[in-house]
Amino acid sequence: MSDNINRKPANFDWVAERGGCSVRQMFEQLRLVIAQDVEAINKHIRPMDERPRSFKIAEDKKTIKVYEDDPHFDSGPSVLFLLKGNVIKVKDGETGQSLFELSITLNDAGECRFTIGGEERDSWQVRRKALEGIFFRS
Repeated sequence: MSDNINRKPANFDWVAERGGCSVRQMFEQLRLVIAQDVEAINKHIRPMDERPRSFKIAEDKKTIKVYEDDPHFDSGPSVLFLLKGNVIKVKDGETGQSLFELSITLNDAGECRFTIGGEERDSWQVRRKALEGIFFRS
């Protein structure tokens, strides 16, 4: 019975839905929620921490860089989200090492979703996987 709740009608226009499920569209959605994450972590960081720190975003059409803005260092930890063809590459901004790669799919429920290694992920899971290491490092 629960199977019928998520079923699309027989005339579901999967072609139109998949056409709107683009890597560019998902990258833009990611850009908006990453900005919210940066705002949230900056509110979370206590002014009484051992050293003042905050996070910022630098971006252009195909790149989102989230980085720690630390007045004591020339460059702190960062994460890059790079729009490359049909994927979004996520890299360590200091080393350039690949962290993971995101693909986009229209799943069996008709939802546009991120995938990592073929497994579906929600946006928050993608962002946690990419940003947790720099936001909550010791």
